[in-house]
Amino acid sequence: MNAVVVWVFLPFGIAAGLYLFSTWGRRTEIVAAGVSGGLALLALLVPIEQPLRGTLRLESTWAFLGRSITLVDATRPWLVWWYFGLCVWLLGAHWMQAPPALPAASLGSTALWVAALTITPFVYAPILWFLGLLLWLPVLANRRGPQTRAVLRLLNLQFLAVPALLAIGWMLSRVESVPGQETLALRIGVLMTTSMALLLGVFPFHVWYPGLVADSHPYAAGMLLYFLPQTGMWMGLTFLERFSWLRSAPQVQFFLYASGIAMLVAGGVLAALERHLGRAWGYLIMADVGAALLAVSLFPEQGISLFLAALWPRFLALFTGTLAVSFLGRQRGSLRFSALMGSALQWPVVAGSLLCAVFSLGGFPLLAAFPVRLALWEALPVLPMGVGMAAMLVIALRLLAVLVMGEQPAERQKPPLGLLLLLGLGVLLLLGTGWLPGVFLPLMRSLEGAFPHLVVL
Repeated sequence: MNAVVVWVFLPFGIAAGLYLFSTWGRRTEIVAAGVSGGLALLALLVPIEQPLRGTLRLESTWAFLGRSITLVDATRPWLVWWYFGLCVWLLGAHWMQAPPALPAASLGSTALWVAALTITPFVYAPILWFLGLLLWLPVLANRRGPQTRAVLRLLNLQFLAVPALLAIGWMLSRVESVPGQETLALRIGVLMTTSMALLLGVFPFHVWYPGLVADSHPYAAGMLLYFLPQTGMWMGLTFLERFSWLRSAPQVQFFLYASGIAMLVAGGVLAALERHLGRAWGYLIMADVGAALLAVSLFPEQGISLFLAALWPRFLALFTGTLAVSFLGRQRGSLRFSALMGSALQWPVVAGSLLCAVFSLGGFPLLAAFPVRLALWEALPVLPMGVGMAAMLVIALRLLAVLVMGEQPAERQKPPLGLLLLLGLGVLLLLGTGWLPGVFLPLMRSLEGAFPHLVVL
């Protein structure tokens, strides 16, 4: 048995089958969630390259045409993280009337992204990554209309990043083998800066963040905006892990810091000026990606422990908030602030969950992201981060005012019980992580095994 077959080819094959049977409706979401949960459980319990029973063991490498995909035992924690997250998002999709192709697209793209992050030579990773993104096309543009515009912007910018990343992979191998290539190193720095800016939607290439949530299905767009930037940052970390020259380049830290500040400040300010909840939510996600880049920028001195610790609060806030945004948009028919007035009086649990998620993304006290943001405040200049967080406070207060203003409804409507349970659990975990960070955040340290050269012991 081969680990690559279990965590790459098996889910991709099941995803292909689910796409053929997408007319089954909600049942495909249950199947995909069950498969994802099973793969996460397998990654948690079954070791790689170690005997299981007698001679039975999982081989780590699958080779083909001079290339190979390798899943070593140290990658098991992040396999758990990826497939566990996918399972939870698919469970939420069951109550959101998501596009029929969502289960197949999300499961298939996750398998391709796992392969992209573990393939050797790494120069082929951008191709697999872009193929995974293409699987989302039937989900994001499943109807004719203006939503196609945001999808095309996303594809155009991401496609422009692929050739640059391919060239970077080839040139980095030359720098490693032939020292003294200063001119080539400068070209790599320029290409790396440009390609990662396109890949992560760094300002001013950010137009697809608000457009996807506003013009596509909010839940599907929020799910993609959770996985896509995370995959892009993971791929950038893999570049740093595999190429020692790149780790020591001073330009890398400056690019990460400048990009993070630009996304955090621009995302917060643009969200504060919005009158459409979908677009504002996209900007808030963009600002959170900026905070993650700031955490990565500390890797020469502090490793990537802050970035890994921030993954858990980010997951909780994006999942809980996207559930609430999608529900409100479906019930009110629009995500414009004028259409959402009084929503807290009608669905108090949903509105409260959304506000908790927004305040957590802003890094405010007693919520999940606060311990990580506090560490960033101590390590980085205060003023730029303060501007971004102040702008996120403005949108949170504006949203609070919109949700509570309006006429008292004749009777409160109850969302589905399963949705209430997911929202309630999300809020409890957001509060619990903020109150007891020493219980939850250290669990993410197991992910450090995938990046041994980026961890400060």
